[in-house]
Amino acid sequence: GDPTLFELVFTGRDVRDYRDVLQSDTNSSSRFNAVLREQGLFKSPGKTYPCLALTEDDLTKTEAAYKVAAKALAEEMSPAVCPMPHEAIWASRGSMTDAALAPTTQRF
Repeated sequence: GDPTLFELVFTGRDVRDYRDVLQSDTNSSSRFNAVLREQGLFKSPGKTYPCLALTEDDLTKTEAAYKVAAKALAEEMSPAVCPMPHEAIWASRGSMTDAALAPTTQRF
């Protein structure tokens, strides 16, 4: 796929193809996107295309909104589904800037 886009997929296994995405937790994805909207950030239900026109302030606001959404989902999920506290999950992923510069496949 295009290395300039990404998609958050809520699953307990590696995502290797489209069929794995279809088996993901779409309720968590919808909830994550709803929390982002509550924070003033629209993320489409599908893939995310970062834009080079984004400013540092835009990235800071985006990172803050993603942290709020990650925390909301971590607090709603059982320890069996989300065994790590949201701070540890976020810290293990790096910053938004790092993610934009070095795309990787990460599992939540």
